[in-house]
Amino acid sequence: RYILAVGRIAAARLIPEFVARKMRITSTEGKVFRPPHLRGAVVIPIQHPSAIRRRGPAAQEQYEELLQTILSKIRAGQTLVH
Repeated sequence: RYILAVGRIAAARLIPEFVARKMRITSTEGKVFRPPHLRGAVVIPIQHPSAIRRRGPAAQEQYEELLQTILSKIRAGQTLVH
């Protein structure tokens, strides 16, 4: 089971250490977290699309590449680490 935490607020709600360690979404984007309260589910934080849109076409391209990489690894059953 995989959960994409889209945006800072979603990540903070699903990943307890996100708030405790005052993590930033940009530094955790694409990394894998396995919060104990989700019983083995993998949570992958990513930036919210609205934040990406404000940064322009280059950021959008990188975002789409990250999403494609995450999806490809999930489909292939590979370990997800950014």
